[in-house]
Amino acid sequence: MTTTDATPTPIPIPAPSPTPTVSNPKSPNRYTYTLSDISYRRATLSDYDLLRRYRIECGWGLERMEKDLRDEGGKGDTPLWIFSVPSKNGASEGVASKNGASKSVASESVASKDMGENMKGQKGGEQEKEVLDVGMGGLVLHAEGQRYMADRESRTVKLSSLYITHAYQNLSLGSLCLTILENLAIEEYGAEWLTLDTTPYVIDDMSKENSNAKAGEEKEKEGKENGSGSGKEPGKERIGEESRNLGWYRRRGYEEFRERIPYYQQPGAIYHAAFLRRKVVRT
Repeated sequence: MTTTDATPTPIPIPAPSPTPTVSNPKSPNRYTYTLSDISYRRATLSDYDLLRRYRIECGWGLERMEKDLRDEGGKGDTPLWIFSVPSKNGASEGVASKNGASKSVASESVASKDMGENMKGQKGGEQEKEVLDVGMGGLVLHAEGQRYMADRESRTVKLSSLYITHAYQNLSLGSLCLTILENLAIEEYGAEWLTLDTTPYVIDDMSKENSNAKAGEEKEKEGKENGSGSGKEPGKERIGEESRNLGWYRRRGYEEFRERIPYYQQPGAIYHAAFLRRKVVRT
């Protein structure tokens, strides 16, 4: 792939729907969630232990999180958010205690209904209720050494550090929380471009788990029926093949716009990154 400065075809970002419902196909008794279920709050230094636990569980990004949180202090160029869902009849609490989601009482920001209004000051639809913290995400508003990824002048905002704790994966919460990050970038910070980076290939055992296990199972079943099965376990990826995350971002309208380069440093290795962006079109 070669570097190109060509402007990708603008793809409108639709207003978020208040009704998307998702569930875990492997656990039909798990609760379903919609965009309006998710509340979010700006992370502060008091959230350090929770964020640290997420990064350790995730397996990457701990040092960057610590720097972002320290530099941010609630007002800088690297704001972080914590995502929460309602505690329902104690069932979610059982999952939380076993898998590390934390329980708190928060003022819920209804993320759908009127995204523009709720993004500004998180007004409207607020109510005191018990919620479970289930993940995190962040934005980079300006990066002097990487202005193609985050730049105040061109209103380019980078989406970063999105992670959902293990107990709440496979519920499409990652997709819903990414929508919230996108709209925060647009409504709060006036983004004209959204960017992100990701590993284009599966690089280690932690990456083998497909976040959309049902899709993997259906693909494997289809392959067996028509004789073209890959022989892989359902829902698994092989080291070295293209990451499904890359395809997921593409389906959301992101396109690669720079050459892939060695970027992610891990003990004893450095991995390539793909750089993607999406033009904001307000409708």
